[in-house]
Amino acid sequence: MVLHCLHGTFQEPGVWAGFADRLAPHVPVAVRVVAERIEPPAQGGLERWADVFCRQVAEVEKSAAPGGRVLLGYSLGGRLAMHALLACPGEWGAAVLIAAHPGEADEEQRAAAQARDAAWADRCRSGEAMGRLLAEWDALPVFGGHPNRAPRVAEALDRERCARGFEAFSRAGQADLRPALAAASLPPVLYLTGRDDPRYPALGDELSGIVPGLRHESLEGAGHRVPWDRPGEFAKQVGRFLTRMTARRGDSG
Repeated sequence: MVLHCLHGTFQEPGVWAGFADRLAPHVPVAVRVVAERIEPPAQGGLERWADVFCRQVAEVEKSAAPGGRVLLGYSLGGRLAMHALLACPGEWGAAVLIAAHPGEADEEQRAAAQARDAAWADRCRSGEAMGRLLAEWDALPVFGGHPNRAPRVAEALDRERCARGFEAFSRAGQADLRPALAAASLPPVLYLTGRDDPRYPALGDELSGIVPGLRHESLEGAGHRVPWDRPGEFAKQVGRFLTRMTARRGDSG
């Protein structure tokens, strides 16, 4: 089984370091974790990224059966994972989405997202100290007061890539995916949130009510950054999900 992991904003692929070891005791098959690097496309947004990503995965993983590929995305990575699921649902045997937004249905919210993301992009390109910018980011309500425990080196972040990410992947340019997710023939989906996140558990409940095959679990003692607020419990939840999936498919390895 190959688990393709997508990171969030102000993160690098290294945030998934150690996840394979934590996951191993909870799954009956060997799992190879591929920590993907999210690169904003030169043109287009989330849909363009998803199309390119799906083609790359199919090309690189020629020997892997589509059912053995699992997509896992956190926050921004979760939104991109939603687009990849819709772009090529047959390529994935399952998906894990962590605190992923399906898109704004309200035009005022879209306008607010546009202004907010443009401001963050400008700050990334400014001379503002990265440590100060990240401290403000970490204080956002969605994190529930939990400190950042994900591996991160402020000086190593590519400021221009971060800025382009805010522009290319803004929720202002993202369609409301609820109707498409509800109508698509998707593989099993686990949607995870932290109970200290003031917004995303409600979205998880909403999605579980309209998307067939999507199950929502909310973990105590976690905010938005579920994989790092509760790393052991996160690995256990993902492992249980993958175990049920492999049992249904009758996989032996």
